Amino acid sequence: MRRSCGIGLLIGLATGLWMWGEYALGFHTTHADIGRWTGFLSVIFPILGMVWALRLARHQRGQLGFRSGMGHAVAVSLGATLSMTLMSAMYVTWLHPSWLEASDTSRGTFLLQSAGSTFIGGVAVGAIALIFMRTRKTSQ
Repeated sequence: MRRSCGIGLLIGLATGLWMWGEYALGFHTTHADIGRWTGFLSVIFPILGMVWALRLARHQRGQLGFRSGMGHAVAVSLGATLSMTLMSAMYVTWLHPSWLEASDTSRGTFLLQSAGSTFIGGVAVGAIALIFMRTRKTSQ
């Protein structure tokens, strides 16, 4: 589970860096029309990271059931939530503080939305991945 949580931290970091890169390219300011679409591309990090974590868990245990796999999916999601919330806090504090005013939201609301969407989205991605990746016990 510790490895899954670490992979989650990397997912949040990669997604946060994607957000920062979009800002650096002007996709949150002067080219917001493009930024509306490029943000969706960041979903590749949670998908790849979740598959990576679940493959490692399956390899380590020799099998991967839905129940045991969901534990790893939650661990990945918690790690991603922690790092993505931190990246979002740094974004609205140092990189783009005018974002809060432009979006007419408070810092707390923005961070809660970031954390909630990261965690819920991560668990959903994990459940979908488990549908395809789970293995059944073989009877001997």
